[in-house]
Amino acid sequence: MLLLLSHVRLFEELSAYNNKWENTSVMMNTFALYKGQLTGAIVNQGLGGGMIGAVGFAFFYFLFSTQGTLFMAAFLIIISFILITGRSLRDTAKKLLGGLFKVFAKIGAGQKKRLAARRKVKKAARDKQREEREQQRRAKLANEAVEAEKKTKKRRSSMISMKPPLKRSTRKQRR
Repeated sequence: MLLLLSHVRLFEELSAYNNKWENTSVMMNTFALYKGQLTGAIVNQGLGGGMIGAVGFAFFYFLFSTQGTLFMAAFLIIISFILITGRSLRDTAKKLLGGLFKVFAKIGAGQKKRLAARRKVKKAARDKQREEREQQRRAKLANEAVEAEKKTKKRRSSMISMKPPLKRSTRKQRR
């Protein structure tokens, strides 16, 4: 992976000077650099990762471009570390970042308490509004009942004060 990273750096530097390559093959350009160093035509600037780095760079550059190659190299380094040490990534991250996790846990606990307090205040406000609405509804119903009772009493009193209807005489009664 280090050879791959070294070759990525080499081709980034060479591409900064020369955007157009005669041959687009990474392998051919690396071999040309190697031959130039052997003959003395090129000042010794390093070959990056050599031919092994060129093979890896050619493969990953074809698939992922330069940024993807860097990402894959980092990913493979992490995998290599896991395989060499025999530890899981989770255990290693816990050990390295354990203090950071504790800080976040404290922050999270404080945030949970604040959120719980907010919820409690909001719930109390909602309950109070519900109770006020219920009291208003009950008062309205009581007023309506009182009004209905008044109307009923008025009707009864008007019925009592009314004179009985006159009897109509029928033909039979007249005879």
